[in-house]
Amino acid sequence: MEEKAQEFEFRVGDTITVSQKINEGKRERVIGFKGQLIKVRGRAGNRMITLRQTMGGVEVERIFSVDNPTISSIELVAKPKKVVRRARLMTVSPKK
Repeated sequence: MEEKAQEFEFRVGDTITVSQKINEGKRERVIGFKGQLIKVRGRAGNRMITLRQTMGGVEVERIFSVDNPTISSIELVAKPKKVVRRARLMTVSPKK
C-alpha cells in the first residue's frame, strides 16, 4: 500500500481515472471513475482525493482513499492547459 502513496504524482486540475474493484457475490469487476481532481488531502499514508465528473448534466463528486486496497489503479488522462494555482479547485463548481 505504501507504493501507491509514494507514486502519487497528480496535481489539482488533472483529469484522472480511478479504477476500483467491486465484489458482487462470487464475481469481481472493475469500475472506472473519470473526473477532474479538485482536492487532495492528507499525506503519504492517509491521502484522500476528490474527483468531480459531469453525468447527464449533473455534477457528481466522489472521494477516494488512495491507499484503499480496492483501488486497482489511478491513471492520468490529461493535464490542464494552464497551471492551476489552487489547493482546492472549487471554482469549477456550479453557481448557486
